[in-house]
Amino acid sequence: MKIAVYVKRSSYINDATSFYVSLIASSTDSQYVGVITNLSDLSGVDIVVTVYSIDAIYVKIKFPRKKVYNWYQGISPEESKMFGLSRFIYIRRTISEYLSLKIVDGAFFVSQAMKEHYKKKYGSRAPSLVMPCFNKVIGKKSDFINNFKKKEKNKFVYAGGLQSWQCIEETLKLHRGIQDLIENTSLTFLCSDSEKANELAKKYMIKNFETKYVSLEDLDEELQKYNFGYLIRREHIVNKVSTPTKLSSYLANGVKVISTDAIEAFNIIDSINIYRFSSNDISANKEIVNFINQDISPESLYSDLSSIFEKHFCISEYQDKIRDFVK
Repeated sequence: MKIAVYVKRSSYINDATSFYVSLIASSTDSQYVGVITNLSDLSGVDIVVTVYSIDAIYVKIKFPRKKVYNWYQGISPEESKMFGLSRFIYIRRTISEYLSLKIVDGAFFVSQAMKEHYKKKYGSRAPSLVMPCFNKVIGKKSDFINNFKKKEKNKFVYAGGLQSWQCIEETLKLHRGIQDLIENTSLTFLCSDSEKANELAKKYMIKNFETKYVSLEDLDEELQKYNFGYLIRREHIVNKVSTPTKLSSYLANGVKVISTDAIEAFNIIDSINIYRFSSNDISANKEIVNFINQDISPESLYSDLSSIFEKHFCISEYQDKIRDFVK
């Protein structure tokens, strides 16, 4: 038995998705042959993992007897509305989602909220497995503590894109309030569009600001330099069902998280290293200053974070679940 990931272009598998799809494909009892971009090349494959609804449909049309499992990264029609795309695109994506959920042999959802959304919208009864998006795991205690002790004070980071739905301006406005309350802060954006990032930083008069781009392979080493990471989202169905990978990236490297409550799946994670506040009131206040100034030993930090990864981002546990699910 052979298993492969199918996408039209290899570029569709980026830094944020490569870990997830590789985990799915390599966790079965079948031989993983890699990413395939030519539909005809799937002839020798028994199980196909797709990451887009339309691709799952194409595979089933050409190879109706093959088992197809689709990973629903996000609710695509609602995302198109959020991005201001046309109603035609919304309808087309809705049809693709609906049809794919009818024909796939299994669906990977990133949250229970996503599963409930599809059940409510389409009456979906597709066999499914809920697994949050994550791309990092916590390392050895000794390495973690040594790296933590090297951190300079009050270094903030944001890792991700600059799209408006990622609340970039809200993040910068919040940081501006923090820098007015706490001395000697710095902010680094880990993104590819440095020109736009610098323009926005100037707009909000952010001090000690810089931008960098680092690959997924170098992300750990870079994040280990920072104390706090931003994960700001507005109240929206797209955010409600999501599980951004940056949470695992931050926490695995000892970066305490400043987040809003818009991401439903993450609200159940109780941690001294996550400051969570209402997405209706994104502003600096006394509580966030107390969070930033609290003194936590690296040993306590590691213990807390280890329990989070064991409970919510455990690779071995999901490997077992995927193996049983695909069987």
